[in-house]
Amino acid sequence: MMKRLDVLVISVVALLSGCGTVPMTAAEFREGASKSSLADKDNFEVRRPFAAVARTFQKKAAECLNYSATITTRPTIGYGSSSTTEKAKATVVVSAKKAELSFQVKHGSGQHPMYNQPPDGMYFLVADAYPVGKNRTKVEIVRARVEVVAQAIKLWAAGNDRGCPDPAKVFYR
Repeated sequence: MMKRLDVLVISVVALLSGCGTVPMTAAEFREGASKSSLADKDNFEVRRPFAAVARTFQKKAAECLNYSATITTRPTIGYGSSSTTEKAKATVVVSAKKAELSFQVKHGSGQHPMYNQPPDGMYFLVADAYPVGKNRTKVEIVRARVEVVAQAIKLWAAGNDRGCPDPAKVFYR
């Protein structure tokens, strides 16, 4: 899992760093992903008031997307193993016209010799919700291969509380 996550992090850096830098904010991630043909984008509307979607984002993000996991890897050939910690953090910012949910993951110490990254880790998803009517909300999700998180957000936006995505499956399809 660690090797696959390392490859994923490097891929995200390469794909989303338009001018050679890692996205340091949700806005930079969104902009970089919108220019990348390899980032996934979802746009849809739900029949729920914007305020209800925003409240659900706040509740479920705090409940489900803030976690810490220890990952142990064993070499294919040889002896020993190594462990590292993965810390995920979701942030929700709500205004009258927009609710933004961002999902970041910090792998190990978060320091990498080839690039800087945000203090809370690499951005892997940003979901924006906008009111489009009294009982309708538009949701836009931009993500870098975290399908289970995006699926959970789609369900939450629609008012379907099916629980939390499994942290062990966040980076696997």
